Amino acid sequence: MRKNSVYSREWDREYRGYFSHECEGIHIGGSMLMMALDRANISLDEKEKILRIIEQLEAVSVDNSISRLSVSINDDKLGYVDLTPFMQVCDAFLKPPHWMRPPTYYITCAKPYIPETTLRYNRGETDEVNCVPYIKVNPVIGVCAQYAMRMALMILSPKAPTVPELISEAINTALSGGVERESGIGWHPDEIHHFFEISGYGVFRYSRSQLRCDNCGRLVSDIRMVPSIENIYAHVESGLPVIIGVRNTKYLPWWGDGDEAHALVAIGHTLDSNGRVDGIIVHDESMYPYQILKEPLMSGKTLEDVIFEAIAPVPREVTVEYQVARSLATQFFDLDEGDVIRPILTDSNQIKKWLGEGTRRRHLETYDLPCGVKEDYLSAYMDRYVWLFEIRKERGDKREYVGDVIVGAINPSILGFVMPKQRIYGFRDDSRKSRVKYFDDVA
Repeated sequence: MRKNSVYSREWDREYRGYFSHECEGIHIGGSMLMMALDRANISLDEKEKILRIIEQLEAVSVDNSISRLSVSINDDKLGYVDLTPFMQVCDAFLKPPHWMRPPTYYITCAKPYIPETTLRYNRGETDEVNCVPYIKVNPVIGVCAQYAMRMALMILSPKAPTVPELISEAINTALSGGVERESGIGWHPDEIHHFFEISGYGVFRYSRSQLRCDNCGRLVSDIRMVPSIENIYAHVESGLPVIIGVRNTKYLPWWGDGDEAHALVAIGHTLDSNGRVDGIIVHDESMYPYQILKEPLMSGKTLEDVIFEAIAPVPREVTVEYQVARSLATQFFDLDEGDVIRPILTDSNQIKKWLGEGTRRRHLETYDLPCGVKEDYLSAYMDRYVWLFEIRKERGDKREYVGDVIVGAINPSILGFVMPKQRIYGFRDDSRKSRVKYFDDVA
């Protein structure tokens, strides 16, 4: 470990003066490592080696004047960690585990981060790390819901609010408790929804709560808006974090003992051998980053048994829900049993790159579109944000491109489609009229 910066981005400014007399130093302990080691399915010899490493770590103390640590193994930089005067981690920017890679693991919310303040020892050296930012909960400041909120905003925004700012907002605008509310009380889903909106985002809510019908008075559920793995995946695959509410921590394999509701942040997903989604990768702000939420869970529970709420922030202009867009898109294809649909909520400029400029999608086998198709898509009309439904077939290690359907994310309508096998495509021209052409007509 080495000292990278003597300046804290936020905690020193807001808390250092008040807490400095209470903190002589920041101690890095191994209690959480020990708990994880007890549950690990590894040999006794390997456990003993790790125990010796933990004993060395427990002897390390970091002076309170140090606010950032660089973490590396054998000169391989793993990332950096900002420390707080509360003897805990503030922000951690750490690479995912080396084994967490495609074609099984996809951390779709990861992107490059560079610390705002850093000391560089070599000319041209940068501390860029490709990761999903992580925060550890500190009960002095708040609980899991507030920290999950900030992690989501760190993924979405160049400059996320500090946790104290979130707590202040919770006190000022709380829907429950008002100014008497304590920081140890977690936010309700309505409050998370509210803060996303005042931060400039739209929100889609997925809940297992039932609604009462205005006509008949019965309690009903909207199957489109339940927190299913499919609905969560559609947002995470688009690079958008999703805050997940779980009924009880005792069902989470990395918790062990626990008996309370909890908030997680979905940041990626896993695929099975058939290319279908079978798990969600999450940050658990109370325990560990990069955990896998996958069936079967503890006590044989399914994901549907455990997840009761999902809150997905989207660009403010987006109004078309995933299931609405999907129902429109699937009308265009006579899907085979082996077809896999990949939904992406994206800026239309990305569609122009893929279909207009012919930029290759790395996960697909090479495909070529006629120049006339590309020219039409370069000038085609689209909403600013669209849902792209990419359809493919899994052929062992290869992924065969079947086609695309584009649905407006602002207005629910088909904006374009490409069917290479049928050699036909469609788009909206600059006057917004629908056009359908054959590949042979533009070859």
